[in-house]
Amino acid sequence: MSDLYLFFMIAMIGGLVMPIGTIILITKKITAPNDDLNKKIHHLEKEVEDLKRRL
Repeated sequence: MSDLYLFFMIAMIGGLVMPIGTIILITKKITAPNDDLNKKIHHLEKEVEDLKRRL
């Protein structure tokens, strides 16, 4: 009988962890393009500053 309780406890913990993990993965997918875009913007701003210094 204790094996059955252990199984249900593990299933309940998995049921709680799975939505949290899913939310974390979805938010990473959403913010990843913004991070990449911010890196490109920073690189272009640095390049513009370097070009201004040359003139």
